[in-house]
Amino acid sequence: VFVSIDSFLQAWHQNYRGILSDQEEFILSTQFEDILDSMREQLPLIRDLGLSESLMPSLHDADFYLTVALSLFRGEAVGSILGESDELVRAAVDGVEELAVKAFPLFGRRNPEPFDFSQFKPRGHYTKSVRLQRYFRAAMWCGRVDFRVAGPENLASERELGTAAILQEALVVSGKLESWNKFDRFIQLFV
Repeated sequence: VFVSIDSFLQAWHQNYRGILSDQEEFILSTQFEDILDSMREQLPLIRDLGLSESLMPSLHDADFYLTVALSLFRGEAVGSILGESDELVRAAVDGVEELAVKAFPLFGRRNPEPFDFSQFKPRGHYTKSVRLQRYFRAAMWCGRVDFRVAGPENLASERELGTAAILQEALVVSGKLESWNKFDRFIQLFV
């Protein structure tokens, strides 16, 4: 009987993939949803603490960003917590369902750029269950949407920097920073 290194690597990879899949489906997805939901719940509090008028568009962008992630996780469009982004949330969820590349207006950018919604098609072990598919889409949203906080003047956006700062504040105020750090360390370990 000939046993190659490839057969050992294949067996190791199958075990790795199974462990990761189980952890994502039964633990990480629940933590991820909780973090997103807890951050989103802080947005009215952040608004009511005397947020400057110049940061209000950033606050609504944070609401849009988190609401789309939760909508993808829950499998249906969820109403924005501040009530200003429902139409844009619905358009983003529809874009994910269409799996097409199309111009999409993110964060008040003057010229909507093509956004590749085809990347939201679950693949690999993420096709095994509805929960993993939804987790994949929500995580893909959080990973694919970029905040242009620095760079050339024509790309950097103070509004998006404000959105990033509000998201950071929502994470801290929600008390989920340590949960996020644990979540991130786990993913780093597997990567």
